[in-house]
Amino acid sequence: EAAVALYDKLMESKGAEKAATEEALAKMEKENGARGLSKEESQAELDSLTTQLENDKKYLEQVQKSLAEKKGEWKDRLELRTGELAAISKAIEILHSDDARDLLKKSMASQGFLFLQESSLIRAKSAVEVLKRAARESHDARLSELAARAAHAGTNHFE
Repeated sequence: EAAVALYDKLMESKGAEKAATEEALAKMEKENGARGLSKEESQAELDSLTTQLENDKKYLEQVQKSLAEKKGEWKDRLELRTGELAAISKAIEILHSDDARDLLKKSMASQGFLFLQESSLIRAKSAVEVLKRAARESHDARLSELAARAAHAGTNHFE
């Protein structure tokens, strides 16, 4: 009987040990499963970052190419603008030269431009006088106002 009791006690402790080992094994499988899951997630994140890095490199290449194009365009625009400024300076120099002034005076004199301006000024003054006389004779304030406006318009060339 002592041997049977010892046997039962040994079987009980071995059963408990077996249960604890099986429980530890189950926990380990769960942990390994969690580790595997996080490894898969890590791999997915690594793949995502690798793709993003490749896209960023392509973008940088595109930006650098665009920058080189813009620099070339700016250089061309700068050369064109420098040429335009030189041409404008040359034109101003030509227009301000004594020869150009003399030629302009001769041209205006031959066209009678100044004479036309003087004759139109004389006509405007006579029209104002006619309006003033008509306003006095008719005692019409509207004609007086019209005469004043006509007189003012003849002196102010900026309206």
